Amino acid sequence: MNAGRGTARAALGVVLALTPACREQAAPKLDEQRLPPGVVAVVGEERIEAGTVARIVARGGVRPLEARRRAIEDALFAAATRENPALRARVSVAERGVLARAVLERLRDDARALGPPTDDEVSALTAQRWPELDRPPSARTSHAVILVKKPADDGPARALASELAAALKDARTGDELVKRAQAFPGRGLEIRAEHLPPVTPDGRLWDPAEQPPKPLDGTLDSDFARAANALTTPGEHSGLVKTSFGYHLIVLDERYPELRIPLAERRVLLADAVFSGRAKRSLDALLGPLRATSPVSIDRAVDALTALVPSGP
Repeated sequence: MNAGRGTARAALGVVLALTPACREQAAPKLDEQRLPPGVVAVVGEERIEAGTVARIVARGGVRPLEARRRAIEDALFAAATRENPALRARVSVAERGVLARAVLERLRDDARALGPPTDDEVSALTAQRWPELDRPPSARTSHAVILVKKPADDGPARALASELAAALKDARTGDELVKRAQAFPGRGLEIRAEHLPPVTPDGRLWDPAEQPPKPLDGTLDSDFARAANALTTPGEHSGLVKTSFGYHLIVLDERYPELRIPLAERRVLLADAVFSGRAKRSLDALLGPLRATSPVSIDRAVDALTALVPSGP
């Protein structure tokens, strides 16, 4: 019966000519008879179940008699709308939407019925959202690196890096280090200077500009990450750091303390995401067989056709 209610409300402009007059008239006498268990009324071929009335009571805060009346009226409006040729296509669209919504609501309810988030579910989501939930101390740095592209470059690169470190020892900001390193003569070697996002001691990266903060793709070299996190005061230099890329000079821009949300608190914070994940997995499992039995065809001009659909009111 939810389909009938949704159709009446969604597709309708419905029988607007009928509505005012009908609602003002006295309710007609209803035919009372024995109906199947759980069915409180039948409107044409549509059954109104006790569960439908109960949901109207719960959501509308009305008495059962009023809820039953509303359910019957909605079924009548829905039946009249289906019989109207001008509205039949809209009814079909509305019914599909209502029925699909009913399936999604059932999946959501089933997901919640499985119980609160488990430790494994919380752990999996924490791993995806670690910058906002379980973040180690981190360092945001700027650096200049003399790249070692082949073994023969190692000696000259180390010598040039030592010269660069001496020239930049008084650079106390990342901006100053990057600007001056980019102007330093490379003498046949490549000098790369840049600002980097915060990095954890194990090399993970994150973006503090996002709210909540988000992880970034990729990781930094472990030797670089450890050296960056050994710095404690903004403006502090690392000295030369050898990595698989070459010789680095690192300056600390900002330190970030660790952020550890207790498990019990994360379980509450992540509950909705866990339930959504459960429902999504159930939906995917449901859609697989449905796609196999009901092939989907899309018009070749679908992009052009849908581009004409207004994106807003």
